[in-house]
Amino acid sequence: MWMFFGFIWVMCAPLVLLIPIGLIYFVLTKFNTPERKILRWLLAAILPVAVVGAIWWQDRAEFQTVCASLGEPIVRERLPVDGIFLDDPTANSFGMRYLYDEGFAWVEARSTSKRDGFTRYEKTPTGITSKEVDAITARVAVESRLTQQAPGMSIDRVTVRDRQDGRELATAARANFDGGRARWALGIWGTSVCPSLSGAAGSDAFRKFYHLGKLTAGKDS
Repeated sequence: MWMFFGFIWVMCAPLVLLIPIGLIYFVLTKFNTPERKILRWLLAAILPVAVVGAIWWQDRAEFQTVCASLGEPIVRERLPVDGIFLDDPTANSFGMRYLYDEGFAWVEARSTSKRDGFTRYEKTPTGITSKEVDAITARVAVESRLTQQAPGMSIDRVTVRDRQDGRELATAARANFDGGRARWALGIWGTSVCPSLSGAAGSDAFRKFYHLGKLTAGKDS
């Protein structure tokens, strides 16, 4: 239920601006200024829209600075393996794409039921099987870390490492912007990500970020 209302708000958040617009129009009407109704509506609409737009523009400019600091995805060395250790909070859900789509035969991840334990997921002809294991056997680790860069901004950084010597094989990052201080008035319409899916350069950078594990450790890359 809450997810439904959250979805509605995200899509319809700009309607919140109707409240200050209506209040400003009411005040202008009381003062009888300006005389023409259309001018009162224009003045009532311009002020809240301009304030929200200015706040959003300032926060998004800071986000663009963060985007510029990310750099391009880098694959320093390829190390093809059958399976990986996926160090990601969503490993047991979205992480299954490494089996379905990325071509790995198995994935090891932190256990969701046993503290300090691990789970090994394997792809079989009938689906995905899982079993608890005491230790990681994968040589390659794909690590995903989400950090809060500033209010309204976060960075999702993916790093691929050789667990034998700890060296970094590849790295990529993606920044997310939720609208900043104007998010309550803009919802999804104020969000942004980089690299994005639009444009040739954006699509290529996003592809490298999303498929970094496969590009570095996949045998069919």
